[in-house]
Amino acid sequence: MRDGEPSRTARNVAAYRLGFERLPAPFGDPDADDRLARDVAAGDQFKPDERIARYLRMRTAFFDRVVLNGLERGSTQVAVIGAGYDGRALRYAKPGVRWFEVDHPATQRDKRRRLARLAITTPEVAFVAADFVSDDVAAGLTGAGFEPDAPSLLLCEGVAVYLEPAVLVGLLEQLRSIATAGTRLAMSAGIPGAHPARREQFAARLAGLGEPAALAGADVETLLTTARWRAAELSERAQRAGMLVGVPVWEPGAAPTAARVGNTWSARFTAPESTRYPSISAAATASRSPASAGWTWGSCASTVRTGPARAGPDLFGRASARRYSRRRRDPALPRRRRVPGRAARRPEGGL
Repeated sequence: MRDGEPSRTARNVAAYRLGFERLPAPFGDPDADDRLARDVAAGDQFKPDERIARYLRMRTAFFDRVVLNGLERGSTQVAVIGAGYDGRALRYAKPGVRWFEVDHPATQRDKRRRLARLAITTPEVAFVAADFVSDDVAAGLTGAGFEPDAPSLLLCEGVAVYLEPAVLVGLLEQLRSIATAGTRLAMSAGIPGAHPARREQFAARLAGLGEPAALAGADVETLLTTARWRAAELSERAQRAGMLVGVPVWEPGAAPTAARVGNTWSARFTAPESTRYPSISAAATASRSPASAGWTWGSCASTVRTGPARAGPDLFGRASARRYSRRRRDPALPRRRRVPGRAARRPEGGL
């Protein structure tokens, strides 16, 4: 983006979204989101592109679904990285949930000026101005009140494509440093277009706006792994469009840093693993693999363990001999329907 000017592509996205059908919710203020988008689009002159509109419609629906799924599963914080003129903090505002918007100072300053002129209040939104190349995003978030030990959603929509691979890895590492077991990272990392020629045209259009794409050709999943995230399972359509959901990777044997995960985590696990799991043999501990570390996206609400584990290799692992879930502890809760011969687990991305 040009120095001192709000992002042109962020304004274009706001204008495109006015024509999209959004996922409804029993909470929030969608009218405030639409008012902000109309105000942004009123001064924006651009020619809509059908292919870009189709891609943005799918991407918007993906992130809307991720937000609603995360709020349903008990996320109490949502951080929008590179927020632009995104209005989900208004559209999906929910009591008890705090929102954090991180963006370049020029774009954020223009957005806040528009919100004030429209008399749209944002009591549950904390604004963090940051340059992803030079600023410490994690420190900015925690300084604004972000709690690293609370289950959170981290949204990076339309950001990664503009960052050099080294800068993106640095950003992902900072976000990983404030992520707990219940945290999920949703990210778009692709340039739309099935053919190289179309992707080149799209990249050229971005460059013409002063915001050139910098991530073309990079293996984003490898960058995620480098920053200690792993890619969750998503639908084939979402993968083709370059959508990703990252799950924090927990090192085997490392004590969890979270004091709580949602309303169901009531104990602090600070004792050494040998005292928490006296029945685990050294061979069992050594046999753990990184693939078994971390929760699945669909298990956040049903397999949170709040008491001492009876026999399991890892507090966050999926290979425990006995799991004490909320459904198992409370017979009043409905049980999952099991399909014979097929796993009853939904994709980790919740899609």
